[in-house]
Formats: sequence, C-alpha cells, structure tokens
Amino acid sequence: MVNLPIDYSDKQVTPFGGMSLTKRFIDKTGIHDFFKELNLR
Repeated sequence: MVNLPIDYSDKQVTPFGGMSLTKRFIDKTGIHDFFKELNLR
C-alpha cells in the first residue's frame, strides 16, 4: 500500500489545484495501470 498522507486545510481549492491533487493521487497509487488491465470500453 502507498503511504499517501492526507492533510486538512481551511484554504480554498481551485479547480486546477483539485485536478493537480487528483493527478498526484493517480501517479502515486498506480491506479491508472490497474484500470488499463480492466479492459473497460
């Protein structure tokens, strides 16, 4: 399992910031490769 720390903040999240966080999550967990194996079409 990947150690992915989660912190909370009172700061607002911009759409770009949210997408950037999602991209980092996908890269760190390797979930993209998992979805490739599922052969979803």
